[in-house]
Amino acid sequence: DEAIQNIYVNIENANPRDIAAFWTVVPKLLYHHQRSGRQQFLPQLEFVFDKTLRGIEKYGRRDLTQTALSIAKIWKSTGRGARGSYHQFLRDTIKEKRFDIFQTIADAAIPNLDEFEPRYLSNLAYAYALVECMPRVRDGTTIFGHLARKSIPSLDKFNAQDLSNIVWAFAKAGTSHSLLFVEVASRILIDDDDDNDNNND
Repeated sequence: DEAIQNIYVNIENANPRDIAAFWTVVPKLLYHHQRSGRQQFLPQLEFVFDKTLRGIEKYGRRDLTQTALSIAKIWKSTGRGARGSYHQFLRDTIKEKRFDIFQTIADAAIPNLDEFEPRYLSNLAYAYALVECMPRVRDGTTIFGHLARKSIPSLDKFNAQDLSNIVWAFAKAGTSHSLLFVEVASRILIDDDDDNDNNND
């Protein structure tokens, strides 16, 4: 509750980094309230949520990705047997607005994907897979197609978790990108060969 009250009181001066950081702690807040049942700051939470949605298209790559992933995790955690009015509000609101929310995020992210680090690319794909949403852009392609095209040239900079996340996301979303999968497999084989060489030294 303190986290909700603090961000609400300071919302007019809060920057995207502050708001993104708040949403990362909300899953823990929801877990706590499954047991405590206290929800006196629901109006403040509603206000912060609306404020987030009104400004999210202006977020930078880190804050955009962090907020998208947090909202996706909230959606996933409240989608089954959610209890309490915080849960009810977030579940119902994200259910009603998730396609608009993630379309807005896609529209904001795609023109700037060249600036996204590997972890942001993989986490953004992971978020879209969690929320089960695949928005299309003006040229008829999907967010996953753009993420694949931007990821392939920089796969040598992806760590094991990044590679795992992006492959899982594409599989979970039921979308295929043969070149991405081939290049990821090649990257994994190269890493394995390097490990074997090091072990033989």
